[in-house]
Amino acid sequence: MSVTIYSWVPERKGDESKAWRAIVSKNTLFIKVPDSVEWEGGFGFKESVVAVMELAEDILGCGDLVVCLQKTRSDLNSLLRAFMFVGFEIVHPSVYKLGSDHILVGTKL
Repeated sequence: MSVTIYSWVPERKGDESKAWRAIVSKNTLFIKVPDSVEWEGGFGFKESVVAVMELAEDILGCGDLVVCLQKTRSDLNSLLRAFMFVGFEIVHPSVYKLGSDHILVGTKL
């Protein structure tokens, strides 16, 4: 099994705590949105999701995208609604044999 690990730090921030960490495994991009991401001002939620989807499909050749959200996020409810609004569905962690400390949302690309 081949697994590739990625980490992106927004250029305008340069702060490692804002890095988007991702793993590609079996044609799926798993990405963890950092707890410190702020969507207001500048590059917004919609633009971020579109950029990640384009990266996953066009650059990395993935067929699925799974976003991992920490359950303790203060903005979890609004983020779940936003992801579901743009077509993501909640994925049970057992599908990918993950613990229950994250909520997963996924989509086919």
